[in-house]
Amino acid sequence: MSDRSFKNWLHEQIQSVLSRVVMPAPFILWCDPAREWKELLQKTCGDSIELWAEEGHELLLRHRFA
Repeated sequence: MSDRSFKNWLHEQIQSVLSRVVMPAPFILWCDPAREWKELLQKTCGDSIELWAEEGHELLLRHRFA
């Protein structure tokens, strides 16, 4: 039996879902005020997923969404 951590398992699950090519591309809004998932999402998304993880004022983010 291999020694797998929850983090490794979750990374595999996220990668398997996000790596699928679908049209139109899905839009996922992940609210993480404590930034607990930021590192995992950055490692998982790769070049094929646009991840907005930088910090900034809420109004600037709203403008970017618009």
